[in-house]
Amino acid sequence: MASGSKEAHIGLQPTTPQDLAFVLAAEQHPDNCPYVIQWTAEQHLGCMKDAEGRHFLVVADGKRVGYIILTVQDRVVELKRLVITEKGVGYGRLALQAVKRLAFEAWGAHRLWLDVRSNNNQALRLYQSEGFIVEGALREVTWYEGDFLSVTVLSILEQEYRSAPAGGSGPAITRACETERLLLRLLDEEHAGLVLDYYRRNAAFLDEWEPARGENFYTREYHAEALKSDRINMEAGRLARFWIFKKDVPGRVIGTIAFSNIVRGAFLSCHLGYKLDGAEINKGYMTEALRKGIEVMFSEHGLHRIEANIIPRNTRSLRVVEKLGFYSEGLAYQYLKINGKWEDHLHMVLLNDKV
Repeated sequence: MASGSKEAHIGLQPTTPQDLAFVLAAEQHPDNCPYVIQWTAEQHLGCMKDAEGRHFLVVADGKRVGYIILTVQDRVVELKRLVITEKGVGYGRLALQAVKRLAFEAWGAHRLWLDVRSNNNQALRLYQSEGFIVEGALREVTWYEGDFLSVTVLSILEQEYRSAPAGGSGPAITRACETERLLLRLLDEEHAGLVLDYYRRNAAFLDEWEPARGENFYTREYHAEALKSDRINMEAGRLARFWIFKKDVPGRVIGTIAFSNIVRGAFLSCHLGYKLDGAEINKGYMTEALRKGIEVMFSEHGLHRIEANIIPRNTRSLRVVEKLGFYSEGLAYQYLKINGKWEDHLHMVLLNDKV
C-alpha cells in the first residue's frame, strides 16, 4: 500500500497552564527537539500572557496533537513554532493551513513569515508546497549540540495567499468514475457502514503498511466523521478520494485511492495513497483504478505532479506504480511512522508532461 496523509478536523484553541505538561513533552520529544529551541514552563506562560503572543494547541478530532506559537504586530504575523506530536499523518500541513486562514482571513494580516533550521528538509518542503517563498538564509545563527546551524527565512504575503487559497483549494471533486470492471465512487458519512466493513475485513492484511490504529478506528462513528471530513475537503478541492467497487458486486468496498494534499498555484501537486482488499490482490484492480484516477487528476484537474511514498520492501505496491510510469526520486529515511515504527519510504513520482 502507498502511504497517504490522514484528513482530519484540525482546530486551534488557546493553550492554558493546564496544557503545559503536554507542550513541554511535545517539544522535548526526540523527533522535535533537534528543530525546536527548548523553553521552560515559565517562558511558555509568559508567551500566553504576552499582548503580541498567541499560544495555541493543535487539536485533531478533539485530541491534542501539537502546539503553535505566533506573534502579531502591525499586520505582520510570525509563526514562531509549529510542533506536531503525531508524525506522518498530515497534521502539520492541516495545522499550517489553519494558521494561514487565521492570519489572513481572521486577523487581516499582510505578511506571514517564519524561519526554519536549514537542515529540516521535510519542513522546508511543506512550507514551500503551501505557497511560502524562500527569502534567504541566516548563516549559523542558532546553537545546537556543539554546532552553529543556519536558518532559512520564508514568507507568504496576503495577495499570494488570495491568489492560491489555503490548502491548494480548487475545483470541487464531485464526479464518480468507472472502468471496464470497477466503479470508483465518492462516499459520504451515510456510507460509514460500508467503509467500516472494508477495514474490519482487512485489519490484519493492512496492519503492516498503515499507522497504528486506536480502538475507536473500528467503529461506525469514527468512519462517519472521517467521511464527513473527506466530503468537506473534496468540496474545497483539497482531496479526491475514490472508493473502489466491482461492477458485479456494487455493494461491497474493495479498496480506495486518495489524491490528498492537493496544492495548486505554482506547485500543481498532490500525494497519492491507495489500498486494496487482501482477497482481491493480483487481479489488476488497483492498476485499473489508479490509471483512471490519474487520468482524472491530470486531464480534468490539471495537476502536474503526483507523489506516492512507498516502503521499499512493499514490492507489490512498487510494481503497481512502476507499471503506471512512476519513477523514484530517492529514499527518505524514517519518513513515516507505520504500525508503530519509523519506516524509510521511496518517493515515487509521476509527472504530467501536458501541463
